Amino acid sequence: MNVGGICPALDKSKIPAMNFKHIVRRLTPLECERLQGFPDQYTAIPGAYDTQRYESIGNSMPVPVMAWIGSRIDQVDKILNP
Repeated sequence: MNVGGICPALDKSKIPAMNFKHIVRRLTPLECERLQGFPDQYTAIPGAYDTQRYESIGNSMPVPVMAWIGSRIDQVDKILNP
């Protein structure tokens, strides 16, 4: 965590990286896909550079979170409109 309490790997203004035993390394596109809830190699489109994959993953919303929000909206809708 940085001083502001935001993990650099989750802050779009920073390079995605991990600190493990004082060794810093960049997250791979596969790790970023997994953090967002995508299937492995979901953004591995032929001809796409890692930079494009990072941008695509960073511009998305986590799939499990969006599924949860959608299910809650559906539940409330069923309650309000039986």
